Amino acid sequence: MAFIITSPCIDTKDQACVDVCPVDCIHFEDGVDTMLYINPVECIDCGACEPACPVDAIFEEGSVPDDESKFIEINSLWYDDPAAARTQLGGGSEPAEATSAEPVAEPAEATSAEPAEATSAENNEASGTLEDQATVAASTESEKISTPKQVEAQSYLSSNQKLPSPASIIVLVPFIVLFIISLVMPGPIIAEVIGLQIGLITIACFMIGNLFLFLFLFFEGKSLAKFSAMRQRKILKWRDAPVLWRRSEEMRRLDLESIITQIAETSFAYPNEEYPSLQTFVNLPEPQLGIEIVGGIGGRIYPDIIVAEQPGNYPKLIGQIESSETVTREQAERVWVTLDNAESTTILFVPTGYGARAKDYIRTAGIKNVQVRTWKRSGDSIRVLPV
Repeated sequence: MAFIITSPCIDTKDQACVDVCPVDCIHFEDGVDTMLYINPVECIDCGACEPACPVDAIFEEGSVPDDESKFIEINSLWYDDPAAARTQLGGGSEPAEATSAEPVAEPAEATSAEPAEATSAENNEASGTLEDQATVAASTESEKISTPKQVEAQSYLSSNQKLPSPASIIVLVPFIVLFIISLVMPGPIIAEVIGLQIGLITIACFMIGNLFLFLFLFFEGKSLAKFSAMRQRKILKWRDAPVLWRRSEEMRRLDLESIITQIAETSFAYPNEEYPSLQTFVNLPEPQLGIEIVGGIGGRIYPDIIVAEQPGNYPKLIGQIESSETVTREQAERVWVTLDNAESTTILFVPTGYGARAKDYIRTAGIKNVQVRTWKRSGDSIRVLPV
């Protein structure tokens, strides 16, 4: 559930929320917009922006006051059609209705010809407006890049905690029974260790019990691995050490754009002689190609790098680059899970030292089709390393 910016932000445009946002999902067009907007697709629901707002304009979507509920749609609409969002923000449609209604009521004492002429003029204006809107909509639609291969949405509300499988419970019961039998009826005594009598039945139960224990671990191996991955992994202390300053969001974004550009040039250099039908799209600083999400939350996602087959823009490779600030469980559950797609290969690039942590987050989020690579600085260039 994303956060929403409401009316107190109008004509304020304080950008404290932009500085603290870890995923850079708060935007506005300087000189045109009167407020800021949160992208509900990219928002990871971390809540960092809410206390940073000096005018208390930011609410969680479920907590937006009733009289501010229209801003839920406005925030989302701005990322698809900024002009329409600004119109709703200014109440463009409602004043138009009020203006057209007033002339009808005022000339009640005038001759019947004047209202007829006014009505005819209004109809002509409305017809012209509709034609203009249709023309704009058609031209806008023609510029959009559609992707026939679509990503199946993942549910963010699905629980990662599952009950043990019936098979594991079935093999665990005889293991417990054999353990009790070995203690109660050890059989002919062969040896005694620390007061514990060991007999032939004890040895037989031990050998058979190990078989059932192995079967239990086999059936529950993935669940145990996921449980282990839920623990916060400790990495080098200097990487997690607290600092007295935090780089600004603008600095982080510029740094990330440079890293993405270099990775795109080195690891996604398409088209080339071997793959002339592939083309690389980089969605920073401006989005070039999006992928529609089918079902779930719907909408469109813009991974950092998309390699698409031409013609048709069929995505074959997807690259998502993260900085040290964005390798988090929330990022995995809100962003990486949308890239989990069996139809194309998705590669996640994280800073050196964060590979194991990223794989833990991928495992606990239930992501299956994402590969992990690490990047590191080498002078002025970026090196990509396998995990």
